[in-house]
Amino acid sequence: DLAQFSISGELTFSSRRDFQIKLRGQRIEVGEIENVILASLNCISDCVVTKQHDDIIEEDYLIAYIITSNKTMIPELETHVKQFLQLNVPSYMIPSTFMILDKLPLNSNGKINRKKLPQPGYSTHKAQHHNGEIP
Repeated sequence: DLAQFSISGELTFSSRRDFQIKLRGQRIEVGEIENVILASLNCISDCVVTKQHDDIIEEDYLIAYIITSNKTMIPELETHVKQFLQLNVPSYMIPSTFMILDKLPLNSNGKINRKKLPQPGYSTHKAQHHNGEIP
């Protein structure tokens, strides 16, 4: 955790340095989910999991952004990855949305820019393919 002292001298929470999140009362280390997804199929070259908020249904959920080298497998990818996750992580750690990207957005340091990841454009969370361009 990152914290700072306020003007009154109180220590206040600022943010997290790692990618641990809280979802529906559960603490989740998203790196653990990413590692399981990467281990699920050889054609998955990279993956990022983030927490999103859906304003329509007023609920937080997990979304997995996946880079795959095998574009012909995209229709089966979500099913296979979900089944693999069900065997290896608790149900609250399984993303409800999967987005297949051509590439992940990077910042000037070459690290993944999580703020530039595309947002799903609907409330029904399903796998969708995205060409990697940021809208």
